[in-house]
Amino acid sequence: MHIEEAQWIRDVLENEDPFSLTPVLNVGSSTKLFREFHQPFIDGVIFAPLRDRGVSVTHSDIKSADGVDLVGDITQREFCDELKGKKYRVIICSNLLEHVPDPKRFIDAINYIAQSQCLIVITVPFKYPRHMDPIDNLFRPSVADLKRLLPETEYIQDAVLNVGRPIRSFKKNPGQLIKSLLRCLVPFYRYSGWLTTINKVGWMFRERKITCVAFRKA
Repeated sequence: MHIEEAQWIRDVLENEDPFSLTPVLNVGSSTKLFREFHQPFIDGVIFAPLRDRGVSVTHSDIKSADGVDLVGDITQREFCDELKGKKYRVIICSNLLEHVPDPKRFIDAINYIAQSQCLIVITVPFKYPRHMDPIDNLFRPSVADLKRLLPETEYIQDAVLNVGRPIRSFKKNPGQLIKSLLRCLVPFYRYSGWLTTINKVGWMFRERKITCVAFRKA
């Protein structure tokens, strides 16, 4: 996730009454370490303000780890039914759809879990280099594409965010650029990591963009 996405999600949620937000489901949450240390703005910008407002948040991921409240694959019916029974009022799916085998099936599962009037917040790359985590299916939808995939919802708002060029992060940390260039020379070591690195370097001077859309279940 980029900080621009976190700020957009925060702004969407700030427009909602806190009583209409609880409980929140964060799908593909990753770990507490990731949210609070590797990318601390995720917790600081999105989830800390929700906690301050008394909003309950459930973090769900396919892997068991510290900070993951519910472990499971939402495309599996038993787990999907379990989540549906919890009657979430907000579902956040950020930077996940490009990393699943079947994005449409995943979105269908989110739509199934969502109860009436549930707010669904999705962010996904639009113009972005390939990055493996562990896969990248190259799903790069526009706002219109996401609207077509969630026909049973009411559109609330959208944005296509410019999150800058990779050179920006390399300028902040020149050592990272050197490591990345060296990494490009060893494709035989952890091929997926090499693929991510060489694509990032190839996009060094290209603008990256993220599609963000908020819907409400009809």
